[in-house]
Amino acid sequence: MEKQNFWNDAAKCGAIIGAILAVSMVLETMMTLSGSMKYYALMTVEWIGVVVLHYYLLHRFTRNRSKLYSAEEGFSFGQGYLFVLAVSAFAGVIVGGVQYIYLHLIMGYSNYTSRLVEALTDMMALGVDGVGDGPVAGADSDRACPLGACDRLGRYLGKPALRRCFRPYHCRCAFARSAAVRYAGR
Repeated sequence: MEKQNFWNDAAKCGAIIGAILAVSMVLETMMTLSGSMKYYALMTVEWIGVVVLHYYLLHRFTRNRSKLYSAEEGFSFGQGYLFVLAVSAFAGVIVGGVQYIYLHLIMGYSNYTSRLVEALTDMMALGVDGVGDGPVAGADSDRACPLGACDRLGRYLGKPALRRCFRPYHCRCAFARSAAVRYAGR
């Protein structure tokens, strides 16, 4: 790195971070569309790892940039912040381009949205314990929470659930307002 090549250094570091974030975005999209709770848990771990790696790389690249300046010249906070913003801008352009190509040209956006709605609907239908006691499979049950958290908490404490945590009028999607999903009253 040289002091005169600010934009070249920012572009190079941004390309490295952008490539990592683009691969992460594609993997997270594939795991989201799977509809499997195992993949959602794996996606959470992967996301935390990418956040830590992203912060580490930004810190490392900025620290290497600051080493180019002598103690007499100094490396101000503004210079460091400008470098982080430039690196992040280059990385953001790369991730945005890859996301556009992947979702619109490779997968097709209507296919992506329909698969996403299907995966999330299937996951809600399974419920937390995976035995089909969610709002679709257990439409005749008295469970109002799509993930069963209220009733599970109530059973664990030995008390009935005092509050229902999901009502159809809070949700704007057509699925929640449809006649296929019945919610228990108070």
